[in-house]
This record gives sequence, C-alpha cells and structure tokens, in this order.
Amino acid sequence: MAVSNRTDLDEVGRCLTGWLAARLPDASGIAVSGVEIPAASGFSCETIRFDAAWTRDATLEGGSFVARVAPADGAGLFPSYDLDSDAMVMRALSGHTDIPAPRVPFLESDPAVLGGPFLVMEHIAGRVPPDDPPYPMQGWVVDLPLERQRALVDNAVATIAAVARVDWSGLGLGKLARVGLDQQLAFLEQLYSTGSRGVPQPVVIAGLQYLRANTPRAEPLALSWGDARLGNMIFREDCSLAGALDWELAAIASPEQDIAYFLYALRLWSEGYGVASPQGFPSREEILSRFERLSGHSVENLDYYERYSAVFAAILVMRAGNLMIDAGMLPPDSTMPALNPAVVLLADYLDMPAPTGQVTGWAGKR
Repeated sequence: MAVSNRTDLDEVGRCLTGWLAARLPDASGIAVSGVEIPAASGFSCETIRFDAAWTRDATLEGGSFVARVAPADGAGLFPSYDLDSDAMVMRALSGHTDIPAPRVPFLESDPAVLGGPFLVMEHIAGRVPPDDPPYPMQGWVVDLPLERQRALVDNAVATIAAVARVDWSGLGLGKLARVGLDQQLAFLEQLYSTGSRGVPQPVVIAGLQYLRANTPRAEPLALSWGDARLGNMIFREDCSLAGALDWELAAIASPEQDIAYFLYALRLWSEGYGVASPQGFPSREEILSRFERLSGHSVENLDYYERYSAVFAAILVMRAGNLMIDAGMLPPDSTMPALNPAVVLLADYLDMPAPTGQVTGWAGKR
C-alpha cells in the first residue's frame, strides 16, 4: 500500500533505464532523470515521477512520466489490482474522447522491474486539490478568488457529465470487471469482508444491508469513473481541467453514481473535518442542475447513491486505517479503522447514532 513510499530513487532510475532499453530496442541514448517518489501519494499504488529521453531515427523523444506500481495481491488498499483494465479505460478516453485522462504509453506485467506490475502515464502538469490537509482547510483552493473556486467545481462537474455520456460499449469498455449494480455491491461486500479483519463494524454492516434492501431497478448504464472527486483532478491556473486521474475503480454503472460520489466527497472533505466548504463553491442544487443539463440524465436515485458512496468510503478508510497501523504510522490501538470521519458521516446518512469515542482520520499522520 502506498501510504508511505520508501523505494530507493537511484535504484528506480537504474531499473527504469534498463527497462526502457528493453522496451525500445530501436532507441539509443536512453536517459532517466528527475526520479521523484512522494513520501505519501494516495492510498493505493506507489507513484513514481520521472523524466526520460531517448533518440530514435535521429529524433529526440521522451518527456515527463508517472509510473503507478501496484502492490502484491492482498497487500494494498484493494484486494487485487487490474492494471490492464486501468490502462484500457485511460487509453480509450485519452484516444477517443475529450476527457483528459492520461495517455498510457507503457504497461508492464513483470513485477521484477519495480517490485510490482506497473503502468506508465504521461505526466500532466497542474495543481491537485490536496487530501492532506483537506483542501477546505488550507492551501491553494481556499486561496483562490471566489469566482475561480466556482469555476473549479463547474469544470469538475462538466467532466463528470462527460464521463456519463461516453459511448462505453463502442469503446469496448463492457469488458470491465463490474457491470451493473449487483456486481458493484458484491465488490463492496468483498472489500468489507477482506478488510474488517474479523472485527464487526456495525455502521458499515447497516449500510451494506440498506444498499441490498433498496436497490433501484431498471436504471440506465454508463461509464462510471468510480473515484470522481476533486483530489483526482488536475487543474490549470485558470481552473480548467487538465487531467482526470485514478481510473482503477472504473465500472459500468448508474450515470448517477459519480455525481453522487462527488457530492459526498465535497461533504466528507469539509463537514467530515469540521470545516466549511470553500465559499465560492456552487450549491448542491447548482451542481445537480449542471450535471443534469450537461449529461442529459435526470437524477432520480441520488439518496441511494450518496449512501452507496458513504458505505464505500467508510470501508476504504477502515482498510486504510488497518494498513497504517501495520506500517507503524498509527498506534496498534488507533480508533481509525472503526471510528473515522467517513463512519461518522455514514451514520448520519443512515439516521443512526455514530460510534462513540475518539474520531481519527488520516490527515497529518502520513
């Protein structure tokens, strides 16, 4: 799990140089430089940023890249990783739509190179709203003029609407592992059962029961990003969207799932941490109106999908808390797996009391 990255930079540079030489047998002068591994980069894959240059047919090629290295099965935030599907989605979107998913020039299945399978994306320049500390607390987002704060959210919602309009069947994305709500719910149940470590989490269990008992019927299907939140978006100085990141949770699901998760994430990163949403952000009603207008979809089951989002997030934070304890980043008796901002918010969505005790989140602990 990439809660804390410790890979040796010099060794990574040597490995990438040799690997590129094998992948580009007609290239010469291969040079890798500027290797950078953030101390904390998400809660899933390890992230490696690097520059590479080479010459082919007397032409200098290369650029700036990002490698995402998957952990071993059972060792990460998710039980397993399918980088082939991740790359398939990003290549389909970057090659055939206006959605700014990263281009993926390389995919490597051999774990011997960097310690796990990895994909290499072209680096996209820009700024990402931070998770730690949460962007409503401090940083460049809250420092923006109010009209730029609004533009940032408006552009994010426009991209989410564009994802819902994608011709997923025509792009061959029906091959994704999860198609339809039943498979999505089975995935949540697997995340919980493989991550709870035998310690029942009553609020999460109640959430899973609610989702099974109240499933909407006869919904249309659309491409779902699966993690549509500001922290997975790269913005230019004018707050237009430069990049849409992290497609590992992509599925074919309700067109409402991503906008519900976006709304939930706005609430988690503000109310969940006891702060107000940035003053310039549009209202919930304005966000929904914009999504409906741009996507062509009338939202009918938003309450359900916000609860879905809350269950999903509570399970992920539970899993992240356990992994942070394993890594020595939290004490063994930390309350984070069972009592965190996501669980408190889920209890509110379910109209049930939250667990009592010390609420512990990841902010400031990585």
